[in-house]
Amino acid sequence: MSNPFEGRQIVKKDKLAQILSVSERTIDGWVARRSIPFIRINKQVLRFDVEDVLKSKTINPVKIESV
Repeated sequence: MSNPFEGRQIVKKDKLAQILSVSERTIDGWVARRSIPFIRINKQVLRFDVEDVLKSKTINPVKIESV
């Protein structure tokens, strides 16, 4: 069975906030409004595909640092 996320950058909320230069609370707000795509691992655990988040219309990246 192949991994559907192979080659993708899947990160936790704190790392996504760092990449986007926003607060974790901002990420929480986007998730609550379903403004950005996320992967729900269980009721409390989320992960984010950086490429998908950057493609979402909510995010308007100015300068994204490579991590």
